[in-house]
Amino acid sequence: AIGLLTAFALLGPTGCDSPSPTATGTDAGADSAVLTDQKTANPPFDAAAFVAGIDNPYLPLLLGTVFHYRSETPDGLETNDVAVTRDSKRILGVDVTVVHDQVFLDGELSEDTFDWFAQDTEGNVWYFGEDSKEIEDGQVVSTEGSWEAGVGDNEPGIIMLAHPKVGLAYHQELAPGIAPGCLGGVHAPDDGQAEAVPATEAFAAAARRLGARVEEGVGVRALVVETGRVVGVERGDGAREACDVAIVAAGAWSATLLGGIGVTLPIETRPLQMLLTAPGAPALRPVLGAFDRRLSLKQLDDGAYLIGGGWPARVTDHAGNRYEMLDESVRASLETARAVFPPVAEYALARSWAGLEAFTPDDLPILGPVPGISGLLVAAGFSGHGFALSPMIGDILARLALGRDTLESLWKDLRYDRFGVRS
Repeated sequence: AIGLLTAFALLGPTGCDSPSPTATGTDAGADSAVLTDQKTANPPFDAAAFVAGIDNPYLPLLLGTVFHYRSETPDGLETNDVAVTRDSKRILGVDVTVVHDQVFLDGELSEDTFDWFAQDTEGNVWYFGEDSKEIEDGQVVSTEGSWEAGVGDNEPGIIMLAHPKVGLAYHQELAPGIAPGCLGGVHAPDDGQAEAVPATEAFAAAARRLGARVEEGVGVRALVVETGRVVGVERGDGAREACDVAIVAAGAWSATLLGGIGVTLPIETRPLQMLLTAPGAPALRPVLGAFDRRLSLKQLDDGAYLIGGGWPARVTDHAGNRYEMLDESVRASLETARAVFPPVAEYALARSWAGLEAFTPDDLPILGPVPGISGLLVAAGFSGHGFALSPMIGDILARLALGRDTLESLWKDLRYDRFGVRS
């Protein structure tokens, strides 16, 4: 059996790839798990079997209708205006209704989307895709959610049945190409993805705009401690930088740095490989992960597939960040990705590398101060989760360093001393 996780997860007997967002019961457009004991309703697509207008009583989209929604969110007041326009678009031989959906946050436009729907002769409402734009400061920053049925392997799907029943599952959108043996999956609509280097550079640029000084290509040789307090760091070039607070977030090298001042950090280094294929045609929008096999699969903007999942390499020089790729890991990772998402097999392996990751005994990070040493904060041992957690971790560390409300309930179980080690 297979199960996929992250932005999209699947459960199946032999391979995985199946519907992307799914809807269950009478909740139109809901994203949820497909249960293997559910009866699935998937009417066949027939371009000749569609009618003008959408009058499904559970999802009526009458021309000229406008819906207004508002809600309080942690980011501010969100308002959503949905207008059923009188425009149409021809997709796969069907004249679909164009619905204009705009989301505003505190009065500023944040999402601008045109959705495409049509109703068949049985009364089922079909979803044919969307032209979606995410907006920040008046500028379009992403169109990642856009897709159109008939373009590439994209297919239309049901968004509302004519006669929905509790326990009846149906496809709203498909992630075409996933292995047909999959029985179901879990979709996490709030998950996202980002490329590590551009994301890191963006964080650094934002920090500089706020007055931070960021130096690249400069190592830290040691921490300088006087009378039980960290007062500075010794740089790789021998110079010293004085500080009020030092934050050690050196990944797999954190233990070495802290060991120099007598602090034992209970982490081990695991070299985990990543594979990158040659670029291909767009075919995969969500990130795929598996419950029962090692897999993290995403397609980048240039069409290349990035494949991970925790397959090991071999460390040859820890201090120098050198490693050796293992043929058996490369082969097994490729086989897994191709079994779950067969289109990957069409593209040659272009590059492989490994990253040295720090793991703790419980696979949870160590975060916060070190007892007995003032002016020292640690953020290490993220066990493969650091990139996703980094915005929250940065906020907590800043609060700790500045003496502000530290939101302790979020990290109290991640303290350094939970393992019984002493500094």
